[in-house]
Amino acid sequence: MLPRLILLIAFVLAVVTIIKLVRNTPEEQKKGLYLKLGLSGLAIVLILLAVTGRIHWIGAMIGALIPIVRRSTPFLIRMFPLFQQFLGTKTKADDNGQSPPPQANSDMDEESAYAALGLSPGATKEEIIQAHRKMMQKVHPDRGGSDYLAAQINQAKELLIRNLS
Repeated sequence: MLPRLILLIAFVLAVVTIIKLVRNTPEEQKKGLYLKLGLSGLAIVLILLAVTGRIHWIGAMIGALIPIVRRSTPFLIRMFPLFQQFLGTKTKADDNGQSPPPQANSDMDEESAYAALGLSPGATKEEIIQAHRKMMQKVHPDRGGSDYLAAQINQAKELLIRNLS
């Protein structure tokens, strides 16, 4: 009887705290708060199911770790070059581990521009645009790629299209 009473009191206190937190959160931040609360609630439910024997403990741990792994993926990509190489986002980095700044005026010739886009000489404008789009999906900075590689690919596209005209 006493353990159930303690759990009930803890549950009521948690609900009251969550209600106060939601009321004090600005409107533009509520969506993120709801997501965090939902994932936290799911993790707690999975752990409770594992403790009561209704789900295997490994399944509960995998479910509880999903939000943590999702949130730490950009950190892992930055910290471990092995992940960068595996995901195809490996960049040339200086001693600090930072990508070098994009160089807009570097001397890129036509041969290296074709190589950067993975094309053979004589490609059409449509092939250049399609190859550029495909490469940018892989190395765009918003997807974990580097500014340097994105700038090089943009420069290759501009050079080849300019030479076609």
